[in-house]
Amino acid sequence: MGIKTKFNLGDKIWAVINSKATEIEVTAISITANGIFYGDSQYNMHRESECFFSKPELIDYIVSE
Repeated sequence: MGIKTKFNLGDKIWAVINSKATEIEVTAISITANGIFYGDSQYNMHRESECFFSKPELIDYIVSE
């Protein structure tokens, strides 16, 4: 049995950091009871549902809320 994640180590993703759309490289993945998280360090993690492949996808998410 395996766990499939939306992003992989080394992928570039977009997330909102300090109220700005920011591109980061995934260097850490955390899987917990609360969900899957991605980040560029173990202290800067973002929920999978709030990470996107591109800036336009991120903008569409923000505008739709």
